[in-house]
Amino acid sequence: MMDVVKTSRLTGYLTQSIYWVVFVFYQIIWYLAIPLIFLRLFLRGQKQTGYLKNIPERFGFYKTKVPFQECIWIHAVSVGETRAAQSLVKELVLQGHKVLLTHMTVTGRQTGSEIFSEYLQSGAMVQMYLPYDFCWPVSNFYRFFKPTLGLIMETEVWPSLIQFAKFRKMPIALINGRLSKRSASRFLTAGLLSKTTFMGFNEVLAQTQIDVDNFHRLGINHCYVTGNLKFDHEIDEAQVLLGKEIRKTYLNQRPVVCAVSTREGEEELILKAWQDVDQSSHPLLIIVPRHPQRFDEVVEKISAAHFSVLRRTDFKEGAVYASDVVLGDSMGEMMTYVSMSDFVVMGGTLLEYGGQNLIEPCSLAKPIIQGPHTFNFAQASIDAKKSGASFDLGSYLSEDELINRLTATINLLLKDTKRLAEASQAALSFSETYHGATQKTLAILEPYLRK
Repeated sequence: MMDVVKTSRLTGYLTQSIYWVVFVFYQIIWYLAIPLIFLRLFLRGQKQTGYLKNIPERFGFYKTKVPFQECIWIHAVSVGETRAAQSLVKELVLQGHKVLLTHMTVTGRQTGSEIFSEYLQSGAMVQMYLPYDFCWPVSNFYRFFKPTLGLIMETEVWPSLIQFAKFRKMPIALINGRLSKRSASRFLTAGLLSKTTFMGFNEVLAQTQIDVDNFHRLGINHCYVTGNLKFDHEIDEAQVLLGKEIRKTYLNQRPVVCAVSTREGEEELILKAWQDVDQSSHPLLIIVPRHPQRFDEVVEKISAAHFSVLRRTDFKEGAVYASDVVLGDSMGEMMTYVSMSDFVVMGGTLLEYGGQNLIEPCSLAKPIIQGPHTFNFAQASIDAKKSGASFDLGSYLSEDELINRLTATINLLLKDTKRLAEASQAALSFSETYHGATQKTLAILEPYLRK
């Protein structure tokens, strides 16, 4: 018996030693990469000048002399995570908590500034960039803000962030967590560093049972299904009314198809499909790229496909009605574009990007067309198809097959008004079944919020 205990202790010590060797090597890589970090920021800053601003924050240095301490820290890397955090932030502020919101991308920070402007002005919230994941920026970050609880959105798992939280005995949770089978395999390949990092979370709150099963593959047992916070996103009624007004004023009952959050390579597929769409009803195509730095590029692609294109920022009544395609080049108006449309083509699903939040269009009674790649919202995509809210183009398609099926599905919904009406009602009903993640998340976090 004593031999077994000694062997177990020796194994534990050896495992810990290996982990710390790997962790130190990880830190060295970050230090060596500092010149590349500055180069990357400079290059990205040529397209988005925001990357050249607030750079000290990324290294743990802050302008304000009065730190914003004893707060709840939420990390939302980009736009989608920031929007997903909206209902949770609202509840935390209503409970009297101060909220520190961090991002990695410029668009994420811009989105947060827009949707949380009231809280930022009142002093209930501050925004910062998350420091890069090596020891002194992370240590400075924790020392300056002294958060009482850390909440990491979705998949932003960084070893130094987790390890230094443990040093400070600060509880930290992964919320709205998602982990595909493919990502789980990659983390398993990374070995001890990734497994130990995930084990550092006090709680892992996952979107679906599929995600929980994949976390279990990493040896993490403290997992709960709480649903997807993105599905609790509040509808901006002002945007919805604006979309309806634009359609009434400019489009004169013209059918509208909106391709939302499209990614690189997908616009070409959509435009090829649109070339064979029945034009007898004079339908309008709206394309809303996910990344604003691609607006000019997408305009060129639309023109190259021999369609007349109008930017949202150049709207004029006659020009809108005469255009074949509208480019959604305004920030923060996604619900406006969706409310203008009859149905939606989900960007990120035609190529291997994993899809986007399908509940937002469904909540406005807009059916969706999805391509083969929906792994970011796997369970919701399956349920949407079963409910009749989604039209699935199928899997393992060649490019020509994908384009042909997209054309056929668009034509079906443009021509069959009864089918479209049924799908619209199904979409609305489906969205209502997916709410409640915010309250489930708060219920599990409640012991940490009381401290």
